Amino acid sequence: MNVQSFEKTDRKILGIALVVLLLSTLLLWQDAWIYRIIQSRHFKAEKIGEVTVLKNDVRRRFEVALSWLPLSNKNDVYQGDSVFTGDNSNVEITTISGEVITIAANSLVVINRKKDSISLDIGFGSVEGQVGNGKKLFITSNNNLAELSGNNGSVKIDAGDGSQLLLNVLAGEVRVRTDSGDKIMRGSDSGEILRNGGFDDASKPNIELIGPSAEQKFKLDEEKPVVFNWKTKRKYSRMKIKVSTDPNFTNSIIDTRIDDNSFSAYNLPKDTELYWQVLAEGGISTVQKFAIVGDRPPIPVLPKPGHHFFYDQQISPGLAGTSVELSWEPGSPATHYEVQLANNQIFTKNLVVKKIRSTKMKYELLQDGEYYWRVRSIDFPNM
Repeated sequence: MNVQSFEKTDRKILGIALVVLLLSTLLLWQDAWIYRIIQSRHFKAEKIGEVTVLKNDVRRRFEVALSWLPLSNKNDVYQGDSVFTGDNSNVEITTISGEVITIAANSLVVINRKKDSISLDIGFGSVEGQVGNGKKLFITSNNNLAELSGNNGSVKIDAGDGSQLLLNVLAGEVRVRTDSGDKIMRGSDSGEILRNGGFDDASKPNIELIGPSAEQKFKLDEEKPVVFNWKTKRKYSRMKIKVSTDPNFTNSIIDTRIDDNSFSAYNLPKDTELYWQVLAEGGISTVQKFAIVGDRPPIPVLPKPGHHFFYDQQISPGLAGTSVELSWEPGSPATHYEVQLANNQIFTKNLVVKKIRSTKMKYELLQDGEYYWRVRSIDFPNM
């Protein structure tokens, strides 16, 4: 037996095995060229569009490929491509018919074409797309299915972690067709496509506001916040609370995202009507009004200091006095007012105390003498 000859043969086998292993690893890691060979020799994949904007980590897997490859600007996108976006990443794809599809960060979407329409199967994450000019947009996610059509419509579809399918109309008019029928939605409308084929219209209030309650007025210590509370029948994503000095929320004080069903706000303006609402993708509340009561006291208006009133018993026999109407500016909101009238400045002589809800009070048959009056507000309770 020739030992030297055996060692040479063994080295050759080992070398061939290493080469095969390296080639196999390379094929598994970078199999795009296999796709191109199959495409050129056996079939031609249908081009759907082209990448026009791309940011950070965006990957694509061909329908017949095994691995994920980096996607770049100007790359063509084909029928059945899967597109993945990582953290702080997104991609914009313009279809050959001109529609723009934007895939947000942390999303997985499979893109297909059905005749002249685009079909998006959203594994997770969110997508923005366009519908109009006779073209449709088919949306699928976790057995939820919807067909979108419309007139110059722009929509955002959020599948979250794949357990829901929320639809927000960004602009235009969109017809949503599900197993339960058709629904027309317009700009800023939102809703959820349910697994049973139904549609939960978020334009109807489905978030219940608890406090501050409608028309509530309350005092608040300076160092304490106003605590907003609400409840929902399920967990919504991308919730937002809005507080404004007008019911249309054009003069916004608070407009912020929240994760819980409560929010604390400091230093809100006092003695003015405030409006609040909670919004979410697939949810909305009513608008409720409340006010924080300040410390502004009511201000006497009439009669002014030194004002004299006269009456003549000869003209009106039997008249025992004259009538005097007191009036005041309300100051901070109050439940009611306490009015005091007396014959001395320390309000101990012939003191008369009355309570009233309005900002006027009439005293009948005041006789000769000097009178002093004052008014104070009876506050709302502390929150």
